[in-house]
Formats: sequence, C-alpha cells, structure tokens
Amino acid sequence: MTRYLEPTQSRHGAPTNYELQLAHAVEALFSAGADTPEVLAEGLNNADVPGPGGSPWTAESFRNEMSRLGE
Repeated sequence: MTRYLEPTQSRHGAPTNYELQLAHAVEALFSAGADTPEVLAEGLNNADVPGPGGSPWTAESFRNEMSRLGE
C-alpha cells in the first residue's frame, strides 16, 4: 500500500489567494510568538492582511474566520 499526504486532502479545492495570504501571515505570527486571538488579530492588522469583508481584524472575527475555514 502506498501512503501519501495531500496538504489539502480534506478540501474540495485548492486554497484561494486570500486563504494562502492568511495562512502565511498566521504562520509567521505563530513563529514570532503570537499565541492568542487578540495578538493574532493585532498582528494581521499590522501586516495589512484584510479581515473578512475588508474590516480590521478583532479577536472575535479571527475566531469566526478560523471556524469558517475549518468547516
């Protein structure tokens, strides 16, 4: 049996540009020590990553977006 890992195996399609930008920014923030939704939201705003609908990120919008993307 051949085993392999497809990074998007649970998705229905490839990540969008928005999802890739968000993922790279969140990874960089985690690497820099961000560990709460509040700090992550602040970091995303400082990195000029647009929040949902173009609004600034908040801890609540970060949690909601992570939940939505995880569906």
